[in-house]
Amino acid sequence: MQATATSAISGSLPLGDLPLGSKGMIVEFLLPASAQEYLMRLGFVPGAEVEVLLKLPFRGPVICRTQGTDTAIRREVAERIRVQMPDAEDAGHP
Repeated sequence: MQATATSAISGSLPLGDLPLGSKGMIVEFLLPASAQEYLMRLGFVPGAEVEVLLKLPFRGPVICRTQGTDTAIRREVAERIRVQMPDAEDAGHP
């Protein structure tokens, strides 16, 4: 799957790089429009919170929770969904 754009949002990272149990906010997709539309129908929309529940071995799927639904997505797709982790201030940490 080929990306359609290069990320311009600083501080973002691929969803596939979030540690297990971590949450982030979806900020952009680096995917073809058809893939973006499909993901949005599954609840992966910009501004939505997403949590990484499980990463299967050998570059297997990533299991994520967003908008109350658990979804398995290909690792290659997860690496083209950009997220931002909450700042310590936003998370209520000193």
